[in-house]
Amino acid sequence: MPEADTFSERMTFAVLIDGDNAQPALIKEMLEEVGRHGVPTIRRVYGDWGKDHMGGWSKVIHEYALQPIQTSSFVAGKNSTDASLIIDAMDILYSGNVEAFCIVSSDSDYTHLVMRLREAGKFVMVIGNKQRTASPLIRSTNLFVDPRNLTSDGQDEATAEGLDKARQLLTRAYELTEGDDGWAELGALGDMLRQLDSSFDLREYGAEKLLDLIEANDDLFEIRRERDSGPSPVYIRKRD
Repeated sequence: MPEADTFSERMTFAVLIDGDNAQPALIKEMLEEVGRHGVPTIRRVYGDWGKDHMGGWSKVIHEYALQPIQTSSFVAGKNSTDASLIIDAMDILYSGNVEAFCIVSSDSDYTHLVMRLREAGKFVMVIGNKQRTASPLIRSTNLFVDPRNLTSDGQDEATAEGLDKARQLLTRAYELTEGDDGWAELGALGDMLRQLDSSFDLREYGAEKLLDLIEANDDLFEIRRERDSGPSPVYIRKRD
């Protein structure tokens, strides 16, 4: 599974927002998250702009240079937002103008779109509520981000079950990256974590860096640095 680091350092992104399925309160943080991986050159918000629920998006489109895309429903009770977003995504794909996509939605209807974009060699990121997003959509992405992790106010304290799952994931990633000497390079371990679970996010565990999480689980791993000072490769090994 290709990760952001395997693409160009400053990928060009198409950010496509399902306005019916996402809230504008964290648009600043969401664009900043995209900016960690590349440059959002296309920014579009889809929805029926005559509806009351789009009022919040109307207030932020100019400040954040978002292009509003009208998606009228031709049949009562039918939502055309997802269809319009999917069609636009395919048009953008064939234009060849971007290297990556960010879909902002928790709607599983976008699963096939994400799979198709990845088949075409594009990096695909989805920002959505993890608790309301079906697992096939999460697994289909290169990177899945829960917007609640983008602000300290939205983060819930990690549960014992969540911490246990993280330890299991760290152990599995270690087993897949350890060398013949039993040591695994930290960067390779981080890449493997994303391959195993594209929704893995250090912020869920109060960590800014992977090394912070490893050190918090020093009963599980020991750490080795090539040099005592300055930049140095870091290696970890599972304790007996």
